[in-house]
Amino acid sequence: MNRTEIENAIWRVTMKILGYDPDSASQDVQSRVRISWPLSDSGSPNWSRQETTVFIRLATLADEYSSLWDITYSDDEQFMENVANHRAFEVSWIVYGVEALETAQKLRYGLLRESIRQELNGSNMAFKSVVRMPVHMPEQDRAGDWWERYDLTAQMYLRDTRQYSEHYIDTAPNISTSYAIPGFMLDVSRLDVDALGYTVTVTAEHE
Repeated sequence: MNRTEIENAIWRVTMKILGYDPDSASQDVQSRVRISWPLSDSGSPNWSRQETTVFIRLATLADEYSSLWDITYSDDEQFMENVANHRAFEVSWIVYGVEALETAQKLRYGLLRESIRQELNGSNMAFKSVVRMPVHMPEQDRAGDWWERYDLTAQMYLRDTRQYSEHYIDTAPNISTSYAIPGFMLDVSRLDVDALGYTVTVTAEHE
C-alpha cells in the first residue's frame, strides 16, 4: 500500500468511529475528517471554532519490531522469494472544536472496537492496543484567537510483503574431469543433482 491508500483506510475508519458515513456525498460530512490542512484565501482556517473538525497526520517510525524481516520461499514451480516486514507508523488525530476532548476520547475507544479492528486487518493494518490519553494543545491563530484543540496519537503497523522471482538449477549437468597422476588415472564424474546436493563418483585405475 502506498501512503495515499494508508491515509484513506485510516480516514474511513475514523469516519465510522465518529458516526459519519464515509461514502456520503455531502461536503459537510466529508469535511468533518480531513487528511490535509485546507486554508481559505486569507490563510485562516475555513471552519468555525464551534465546529468539530479532525485532521489526520501520518508519520513513519523505526522501532525494534519494524526492523524484523521474514523471508520465505514458495514450494511451487515458480519458486518465489517472499520478503515481509511490519512498517511502523505514528498516526495523530488533531481535533478542533468545543467538543474536541469528547471527540478524541471517542476515537481512542473506537480504535479498539472489533469491527474497526477487522476492517483494518483486511488491509493488513493494526493499531497497538496501548493508546495514550489525548493531550490538550490549545492553538492561537494569526488573528490572535485561541482554538480549542486536543491531539490523540496511536502507533500502527502495516504488514508489507513483496515477492521476487528467483532463478535456480533444476538439474545439474553431468561433468567428467580426468586428472593425470603418475601411476594412476583418476576420473571424477559429477552426476545428477538430488535433494541434498550433488553426487560425486571418483574412480581410480592403475596404469
